Formats: sequence, C-alpha cells, structure tokens
Amino acid sequence: MKTTKLIGLVIALGVMPVMATTYYAAPDGTGTGASPSNPCSITDGFTKIKNAAHTLVLARGRYRLPSALSLPAVKSTTEQTVVMGETGNPADVILDAQLYNEVMRLDFSCLITGVTMMNGSSSSSSRR
Repeated sequence: MKTTKLIGLVIALGVMPVMATTYYAAPDGTGTGASPSNPCSITDGFTKIKNAAHTLVLARGRYRLPSALSLPAVKSTTEQTVVMGETGNPADVILDAQLYNEVMRLDFSCLITGVTMMNGSSSSSSRR
C-alpha cells in the first residue's frame, strides 16, 4: 500500500507543468534576477527566459545593448513569454542598440510591452 502511494506521487510529479517564473532586470543589474531588489542584467534576464515561457520585468532606465537580445523558440508550452517595462510607460525603459545592431531577434511569438527600442532594428524568423 505505501509503495503504491509513493509510485503515484512520483508519476504525478513527473507530469506537472513547468511553472512560469518572473525575473527582474535593471540597467546596472548584477544579481540573480529573483526579485526587484536583486535584479540581473538584461542579457542574463534574456538567458533566464529563453527556455520556457517566463516573464522578464525591466526596471526604469536605458539599457545599452552590447549585442542583439535573442529569444529562440520555446518548446512545448502553452504559455507566452513576456518582456515588460515595470511602469508600463515606454518612455521609462529604453533598449538602445547604439546604432550598430539589432535590438532583438525573435524566433517565436512574444509579448513585449512598455519599452522603447531605439538605434537598431528587430527581426523575427517566425512563420506565423
């Protein structure tokens, strides 16, 4: 009887969906991104959200991008990846490609809201 319950628990845990996580980034972020008080860099934030449908909240400020931000296709998820400015006002969060590259490269549908992209372009290989 105890063995059956344990096997049922293991099977149940094996099919649980991955929970979406919210990460936080700031222009001068060096932390883990786990909270607004410990933000990571925008590059680290994009790395954290690239394999699943998570949310990245960008703090106020200008993000001077050393290269294009990239989000490859998310596999087997029904959730959407979200990149959003913390205030919702696009003037508060600026992604600056510094005139030499793309701002972002997307391989799937992603909601981006509350940010301004400048001095660059964005591209998508999505066929939707």
